[in-house]
Parts: sequence; structure tokens; C-alpha cells
Amino acid sequence: MDSDSSIVPISDVVRRELLSLHACEPIERIQLGLSGASIWKCTAGSRDLACLRVWPRTHPTPERLLGIHQHMQMLTACGIAFTPGLYCSRSGNTLTTDNGRLWELTSWLPGTADYLAAPSGNRLNSAMRALAQIHHVWSLGRGGMGEPSARANVGGSPTLTDRLARLAAWQLRRLEPLRVLAGVSCATERQLVIATFDSLKARSEPLRQQLVCLAQQAVEQHFVLRDIWSEHVLFTGDEVTGVIDFGAARWDEPTTDLVRLLGSLEPHSPSQRRSGLAAYNRFRSELASGLPGELTLPSAPRFETLRWERFQILEQTATLLSAAQWLEWLVLEQRNFVQPRNELVERWRGFVERMNGAWELEQD
Repeated sequence: MDSDSSIVPISDVVRRELLSLHACEPIERIQLGLSGASIWKCTAGSRDLACLRVWPRTHPTPERLLGIHQHMQMLTACGIAFTPGLYCSRSGNTLTTDNGRLWELTSWLPGTADYLAAPSGNRLNSAMRALAQIHHVWSLGRGGMGEPSARANVGGSPTLTDRLARLAAWQLRRLEPLRVLAGVSCATERQLVIATFDSLKARSEPLRQQLVCLAQQAVEQHFVLRDIWSEHVLFTGDEVTGVIDFGAARWDEPTTDLVRLLGSLEPHSPSQRRSGLAAYNRFRSELASGLPGELTLPSAPRFETLRWERFQILEQTATLLSAAQWLEWLVLEQRNFVQPRNELVERWRGFVERMNGAWELEQD
């Protein structure tokens, strides 16, 4: 998190090199979530809207952001309208650097992130179809603007490597819950501390062993979003009209995105998460087969169905580690966030409830 991004002004360089070129004028400033980025809603001509974003100093690097931009351009080149289109600066670049910060200008996408307020099977299918289309394009390895990009391949999972390391780190810390509780006065947070430590003690080793077994399996990998969740999927009616925030995107296994998205859309319904995964597999298979649809996308040589059993293990690990992450940020490190603390505690509570309730493995 980069707390000083909330006071970053739009510099003359950004106005001259980016905004004025596209007749854009900022009309509303919005502070984003935990990333520390800020965005401005801008007019862009007589009818269009644009989104100006400044990234924190710490991430992403210029090289990584340019790679993300290339993959965003791949989606635009294939006619996917629910992902942001990029504007170029006077120098022809998709990012503008000023005072050590990276700025970008994209199209403003319509819709509202309101799935949790009005969940439905049609909306879940729309979200799965949108994610399947994004993954399909990225699996083909055809760069935007005619540039080549790596095709999907099969290998070890970066997600598994990361999660094994994080579980091992928590096991080595051997923190004493009573000592941690000595600095916590809020009753709700004390309960969450106890519940999180109990889950780490009971579940970290069994999950680690399951991850070790999964790590022996080679899986498909390509560029994925990694931070796609309910707040980043915009709906107009039942249709997805926006998928936003590509800042965490990188090469990984696609199941990572399914775990993140389905866990946030349907946190208390394993059956709905399973239905969502089945819908995603169906849409990916149709795209790989070149069946006609609303978009004309090139066919892929094959698609390996994502397995529910693997999804469950990755989901359980992600839930446990997310609860542990909030324990670390809010209690052990006492980090300051822009959002009110009670809202962040509620996020922590959500992961704890999933660990101890509806998120448990289904018995087939």
C-alpha cells in the first residue's frame, strides 16, 4: 500500500502529454482500495468517458506495467469491449512517467460492481463467460498491436510455489496467541485472532501436504488477472460490461483466477462455486473448439478442463492465508489503511467464517 498516493496532484506533464492530447478533463477523483492507486473519472470528447490512473511508487515497475498493457491490447484487438482500452501519450507510449510515478489513461467502463447485492445464475454465467474469453485470448499468445507474446504452456504452478512458501513461513514463526492478544483490546478482533491462530494450527500442515502433491502435476499456464474479485467485475443488468484493475496480472495457472473470483462472488455457496467452475470449463471448451458466439475469436489447439478437486485445495489455502494476512496487517504490523478499520475487520471476518463454515470441502 502507498498511502501518499491520495495526495498526488495531476502534474502539468500528465496534462500536457496525456490529457490534453485526448481532450480529457478530470471531473471526479476516486481513491481505490488496498493498492494505493488513485483514479480520476474524466470527460473525453462530447460523449465518452476516460479513466486516469496513477500507480503507487512501489508497484508495478515500468517493465511489468508495459507487459500488462501489451496483454490488455491483446483483448482490445480481439474485440473484447468489457476490458479497458488504452490511450497513448504524445510519444506513443501507453504509460507516462512523472516524478517517479506511472500514469495511464484508459476507457471508462460502464456498470456497477453489484453482484453481491443481486446474485443470480445468469450473472454468474456472465462472469464466467467474461473470464473465459479473457483467458482464451491470453492462452493464444497473440500480442496486441501485432506484437508476439508467449503462448500458454504446461509446467509447475507459480501459485503453488507461492502458497507453499507462505504456509511454511507461518509454520516457522511459532507466534504465541496469548502474547498477540495482549495488544488487542477490541472483542471482535480478539475473537478473530483466536480463530485465525486455531485454523493455522489445525490446517496449515494438512494443506501443505496437499499442495506438495499438487505441485507434482504440470498444469496449463498463461497470463491471468490474479486480482479479479467482486469489486472488479461491473454489471449492467445480467451482463458483464466491465472487468477492471489489471495491476496484479502475471503469468500463472488459470485456476488462480477462478478461486479468487468465485470465492468473492459466492463466498458461502460451494454448490454455486462448483456450478461457476463448470460454466467456465464449458465456455473455454466452446472457445477452443471455435464454436460460433458473440465474439469472433481464433480457436485454440486444446483446453484442459480445470478440476474441482484442485480448485478446492487452492481455495482452502487462499482462504486460510487471506485470514492470516489480515491478522498480520491489522494486528501484528498495525498498518494504516485509507479504508475505515471496521471495514477491513469485516473482510477478515469473512475469511474466518469461510474457514469455519460453508467453505468446507464438499463430500461427493
